[in-house]
Amino acid sequence: MIDQEKVITALEQVKDEINPVSGSRKARLRDAVDDAIALLKEQQEIVRCKDCKRKDTLSCPKAPVRPDDWFCADGERR
Repeated sequence: MIDQEKVITALEQVKDEINPVSGSRKARLRDAVDDAIALLKEQQEIVRCKDCKRKDTLSCPKAPVRPDDWFCADGERR
């Protein structure tokens, strides 16, 4: 599984290494990296069943029929 924070950190490091010149290809690349970072930060956290505090409780009726790597909108991290 990909760790969102690791990807954001790596993109920020790459961005810092790009020395843009206004209007250049590097400036457009730096803008694209900025956009990717912003999109990642806006993403809602995905909580897999195996990490959900509701797994193995009666409050989650789907837990018995879903695999551990499943996720739902109601997942909450333990």
